[in-house]
Amino acid sequence: MKSMLRARHLLFGALLFLASASAFGDEAVRLFRNRLPVIGPMKEYDSQVQKLAGKTVEFSNGKKLKLGERLGSGKTTVIYELADDPTKVVRLALNRESLSENYLKSTWNGYSVLKQYDAPVVQLFENLSGEYVIAERVGPMISFDNFFKHLDGRALSDWDVTIDDELARKMTRAFETFAGKTAAFNGIGDFYDDQLVYDLKNERWVILDWTSGYRLSIKEVRGTWEAVPELSALARLFRRDFSINISETAEGLKCSPIARLSPEFLALCDNALRTVERARLALIEKFNASGFRQPSRNCILRFFGVRS
Repeated sequence: MKSMLRARHLLFGALLFLASASAFGDEAVRLFRNRLPVIGPMKEYDSQVQKLAGKTVEFSNGKKLKLGERLGSGKTTVIYELADDPTKVVRLALNRESLSENYLKSTWNGYSVLKQYDAPVVQLFENLSGEYVIAERVGPMISFDNFFKHLDGRALSDWDVTIDDELARKMTRAFETFAGKTAAFNGIGDFYDDQLVYDLKNERWVILDWTSGYRLSIKEVRGTWEAVPELSALARLFRRDFSINISETAEGLKCSPIARLSPEFLALCDNALRTVERARLALIEKFNASGFRQPSRNCILRFFGVRS
C-alpha cells in the first residue's frame, strides 16, 4: 500500500512538473513595455529578436503573436511567419535605434498612398509603430537580380532557382504589367532591385519593401494635366550599377546600355518604359477629361474609387 501511495505521489509530482514546464514554455516573450525593449540592452535585444522562432511574443499594446519559422532579416527588420496564419508574416524591429522605428512607420504610411494608385506592393494588414508590421507572405519567389542575371547569361546567385524558357516568358510578360502599375510614380521611396521579386504562385512582380517617400508622375499646369519631366520610378531599377542610362527625349524615355548587356534585357527595359508611357498618358487623359483642377487628397481618392 505504501509503495502504491509513493508511486502515486511520484506520478503526481511528475505531471505537475510537466504542466509547469509546458506553461513556462508557452509563456509569451515580452519584447516591449511602454514602447521600450524589455529584453535588455540594445545589443542583447538585437541578438535575442533573431531567436524567437516557435515562441509567442507580446508587444507594448498587449497584443500577442505566435511566431513560426524565421524567414530572414535585413538592416532594420527581422521577418517571421505567423504560426496561426502562414499566409502572413510579421516584421519585427531589428534594433531600437530611431532608424528602425522610423522605417517601420514610414513603410506603413507609404502603403496607403501606393495602394490608392494600385501600385504593385505586398499587402499590409496591421502595425504598431516601431514594433511590428503584419504583411502578406510571398513565396516561393525569384528576385529581380536573378532574373537580370538569367537574361544576361550569368550564373544565378541562388542555387535553388531555375528559370527555363517558359518561365522567363511569363516573367517578361508579367514585368510589363508591373511596369504599367508604376506609371503614377516617378519615384517610390527606398525602392531597389533587391526589394522586387517574382511571385511564382500568383505569377506577378511585387515590391516587398518601401518607404513613404514618393513622387507622382503628373501635375496640373494652368488647368491642364501633364507628365512631370522626370524619369520613371523604374529608372533606379534599370540602372544596374550604372550599366543602363535612361534619358528623356522628344520621343519619350530611352534605355541606352553603358556596359555590354544582352539584347533580352535591353528589350525588357524598352518594352517596360513604353508600357509606363502608355499608362501615364491614359492617366493624364482621364484627369483632363474629368475637368477638375489640382485635386485635394480626397478628390484623388474619389477619382480612383477609394473612400476617404
